Amino acid sequence: GLHGALMTHAGTTDPKGCMGILSSLACSPEAESIKADDITRRASSQRALVERFEQAKREGDLPAHIDAAGLTSFLYAILQGITVQAGAGATRAELARLVDTSLALWPSA
Repeated sequence: GLHGALMTHAGTTDPKGCMGILSSLACSPEAESIKADDITRRASSQRALVERFEQAKREGDLPAHIDAAGLTSFLYAILQGITVQAGAGATRAELARLVDTSLALWPSA
């Protein structure tokens, strides 16, 4: 979850952040194939997560009115934000505050 992302991207090892995310943001034309592969893998993961959120709605773990695709986009934005901010030098405490706030906003049934 988000706490795991915090540990991974803002832990005690360097470099901070996720090389996949950071490199796709600053990708040179020569590395477009890497960026395309990253986009394809992310789309596959996002589809799986949308399906899982739809299942959670059916099972009553998420409210029925929740937009599963929108919730997936929200989660990815938070994860990418953790990565970018960690790579830019945000402290673990700053990122923990982001995670805690995000979890407080998370919908529940």
